[in-house]
Amino acid sequence: MDDPPPYDEGLEVAHTNSIKKHANDKERANVWNIRAQVGLSRSQHVAQVVCQITEHVRARAMQGLSRTILAMLPSDQDATRTGTLVGFPDNEAPVVIQFEGQQYSIQFWSQAEALAELRTQLYNEVSDGVSRAQLEVALPPRPAAPGQKGSWFGRKGSKAPAIVQTPAPPPPVEVDVQVDDLHFRVETEYGLYETIRVRGMVVSVVVR
Repeated sequence: MDDPPPYDEGLEVAHTNSIKKHANDKERANVWNIRAQVGLSRSQHVAQVVCQITEHVRARAMQGLSRTILAMLPSDQDATRTGTLVGFPDNEAPVVIQFEGQQYSIQFWSQAEALAELRTQLYNEVSDGVSRAQLEVALPPRPAAPGQKGSWFGRKGSKAPAIVQTPAPPPPVEVDVQVDDLHFRVETEYGLYETIRVRGMVVSVVVR
């Protein structure tokens, strides 16, 4: 039978194991903190954008207009500084918002999570607390009027009533966010016009 290790050596091994465990716990905590930081930062960035959008929606609501369309340009897509947005009907010309700051680059808005967060926060802001589940409840189907037709024996047989699905009314709030190509007409140094393409978001809000 082997002799047990000296007391001092046992303390050193225990201390080393404790340090390793503490380092592993700290590393796991840092990983969790980074994950939490990503979600928190994304939510804060989107919340600032929602405030800007809501101001435009509210201003149009005061004019009695229910539909608001916005063309939102990431901070690294600066065509709006020198060009004019084209490709939209005159009666649906969008409000153009040019973002500032590295946190609003196209890389940020290319994230599906950022777009989903924008849809959710914007919907919650303009829907007055009405949940999506409440808006998506369809009316029960109603039976159609029964049809009558003659039989071979001169008796009128009744046909089973058909079920007609009653269409659900349109929701009072609709929010749509899409990443799309936007086109701007710019004037060159030679006085000629050309159309350039940039990536941006088209946001549509309908309040009925």
